[in-house]
Amino acid sequence: MDKQSFILGMITAFCECVAAGCKDLALSPPLSQADYASVHTKAEELIANHGLISFHEDNPDLPEEKRFEWIVITRDGGTLAEYRALRDLGYNPADSLKPFERVLSYRPEKAVSVRYDAYREFFPQQQCEPGWYDVCRDPDRYEIRTIRADEAEQAAEIEHICFPPNEACSHENMLERVRTMPEMFVVAVDRASGRIVGFINGLATDEVCFRDEFFTNPGLHVPAGKHVMIFGFDILPEHRHRGLASVLMKAFLKKAKADNRSSVLLTCHEARIGMYVHMGFRDLGLSKSVWGGVPWHEMENVLLSPSCSKPVMFSKRE
Repeated sequence: MDKQSFILGMITAFCECVAAGCKDLALSPPLSQADYASVHTKAEELIANHGLISFHEDNPDLPEEKRFEWIVITRDGGTLAEYRALRDLGYNPADSLKPFERVLSYRPEKAVSVRYDAYREFFPQQQCEPGWYDVCRDPDRYEIRTIRADEAEQAAEIEHICFPPNEACSHENMLERVRTMPEMFVVAVDRASGRIVGFINGLATDEVCFRDEFFTNPGLHVPAGKHVMIFGFDILPEHRHRGLASVLMKAFLKKAKADNRSSVLLTCHEARIGMYVHMGFRDLGLSKSVWGGVPWHEMENVLLSPSCSKPVMFSKRE
């Protein structure tokens, strides 16, 4: 059998699995640029004939000399959005399949810790802290710290780049957040330019559920509050696909734990649930928040108690 026929046969088999509902999403065999050029027209025809959609993953974040491509196959845009959200965080099947368990329909009891098989010879095994997939490709490029007073304008500008108008924090409110609670910002600074390229910010409270007033009233911040409500997770587009998001979130959670917080909560769109699950959060269902006029899921990360070795788990809120 020639190589092109083999590739198309594998794609057909994956199409049948996805179309039958056995998988939500599948990846074609890894392809060189020449392979992709030779099969993509026929592959797209096969995928469309099964009533499915495709996405060309050209892996710009991989070293050029080790770069392969593949075709993502799925039934719906929501699943594709979840896959792309994980990629935006810097995760890549070439590094580990673990963050993609949910979208690839792997059963939780069948832990997947290997990479996409064809990449094993190219990428040495990375040792990661359990539950984290730090694949930051430029670890020395960024300084991670709290925000400074003279960086408020930068934060406001980034917010309006990263969020649509109905969801973004207002310019005035962002300046007020930086003025009144700078300790609740963790930022990533590009050492070369000295400018912020991403940040997470929130508010501390003793309340346990998210409400929209947190977004607009910095006066609700309780400095010694046991719970943190994350407002926004912003990374400039040109600094995505580098693993920076996981590094930022890890730093934010580490700081929250050091500040003796009990939990960290955030709200996200449904397509981002899997992304935050892989960061240690769990889905509490639809939030009471309707910020921006859209539905949100509430996600919670219960931090380790100083007196115990395991997280204290609470029942799911209805």
